[in-house]
Amino acid sequence: MTPWRVGKPGLLLDIRVAPGAGKTVLGQVEPDATGVPRLKIRIAAPPVEGAANNAVIAYVAKSLGLAKRDIALASGAKARSKTLALNGKADDLSARITAWIEDAL
Repeated sequence: MTPWRVGKPGLLLDIRVAPGAGKTVLGQVEPDATGVPRLKIRIAAPPVEGAANNAVIAYVAKSLGLAKRDIALASGAKARSKTLALNGKADDLSARITAWIEDAL
């Protein structure tokens, strides 16, 4: 059960964001109500005027060693369930995400 799938030109990462947390931390992969596996991320930024979305992109970029310009919000701008488009080679991105999740456990 992986929270990502191949997209163009890299991967689509499905996440579930909890804004306004005490600190920014990575959670576990859990299926949402529709069965889509999503990576949970708690973000310290509030859900005000895109602050949480920007913080999520910055956090994912830093965690995966990517530039912020290589990550875009593909869907879910005003929802907790979001999909991020990651630009790069799918195999490389998949390995980075796997290592990131394993390190967080």
